[in-house]
Amino acid sequence: MSRPRTLPDLREATTSFGSELIGLDEFSRILGVEAAVIRGRRERDPDFPAPVREGSSRSAHFLRDLVEWLPEDIDVSIDRFSLRRWTLWAAVARCSSDHGAEATLRLLAGTALLLLHPWGRTARRLPAAELLDAIRTHVAAVEPEHPTLATEIIGFTPDPIPATDRTFLLSLVSWAGRSREPIISTDSSSAALLLDQLRRLWFEGCRPDIRRFIDTVESDIRSLAKDTATRSSTSAHGLNRLLLTIASMQRGEVLLDPACGQGSLFIDAHELLHGGGRVRQKVGFVGREQDLGTWTVAKVRLGLRGIAHDLGEPTDGTRCELAMPSFTHIIADPEVGARGLKVWTRRIVELLDEHGTGQLVVPASLVFPTVDGRGRGAWWKALQPHIDAVVFTPTDAAIILLRRDA
Repeated sequence: MSRPRTLPDLREATTSFGSELIGLDEFSRILGVEAAVIRGRRERDPDFPAPVREGSSRSAHFLRDLVEWLPEDIDVSIDRFSLRRWTLWAAVARCSSDHGAEATLRLLAGTALLLLHPWGRTARRLPAAELLDAIRTHVAAVEPEHPTLATEIIGFTPDPIPATDRTFLLSLVSWAGRSREPIISTDSSSAALLLDQLRRLWFEGCRPDIRRFIDTVESDIRSLAKDTATRSSTSAHGLNRLLLTIASMQRGEVLLDPACGQGSLFIDAHELLHGGGRVRQKVGFVGREQDLGTWTVAKVRLGLRGIAHDLGEPTDGTRCELAMPSFTHIIADPEVGARGLKVWTRRIVELLDEHGTGQLVVPASLVFPTVDGRGRGAWWKALQPHIDAVVFTPTDAAIILLRRDA
């Protein structure tokens, strides 16, 4: 067997993450080789490291063991993005173990917003140990900025850009939830490691590919959110496209989603209407979400993409205050059963303008009688004057089209 090689990027990674577990497929991606090459060596090389954990479909090894074993006769071309993506997640897991999933999610999200803002260029030169303190110092003094729209939209006043929203940012980089007690101190080694790996992902692995950076950060945020009380009420991508096609929005109009969840509808609408990217908008997005964690994720997702929005504060969409008195386009997928259906239907009708159309997504069983005769309760007759049509989808969801006078 050829002797192990010295690869600077991998050697550096083992300094901080040598005792972290990594799968062979992920290790192969980092090396830039086919997974079959590494798996083949595992079968026939007696010196191949023994797995620390082995399951029916994959095994996990210490990174340091695989790096020490790696022979020179394997043609390696380090994929820096894959390496930085993996080291970031390893740092996220360590910070989460020390400080909890919610605090880690918030710190990750707030720093990602700042890295994409002009201040992020400053972060590139800061020592890792000073980065969190520098972020908090900057946030304490930042002045709010408002996004510039391509079209003046009457009645629509977007929230400050999340990367300049001092109150919102402080809740991310200093505190978790509604607590005013610091969760992560500035001398936390795991927090410093997380911020350093996030910075390196952007400057060494992704820049200037913003989309790749956003997708990676969102993937980590979703993984962390599974360990918190965060509720996701996002619709499937295909359903969102159908809802937006029915809405057929025009330049200068505003879309209201009073149960916006993690903001997926607005993101899909932005890509459909503007082709994605950080461009000046021609339409406005107003949303409300009751769950604090879900609302926070929505703010971050929209902020990373530079999408102007009005999400207000976390609140119940059926009783929220809105700056605009009425809307032409309302889409809601509140994940409610028959009990909440009447409340949501009336709320949407109440907010529609004279020519507006509302769309309420509900389980098809609520409006389509089943074999046993259930479905279409008393609410159907009471709200019939406002129901313009019902669209049934292949996903067992029904879209109720509402107007003030159907």
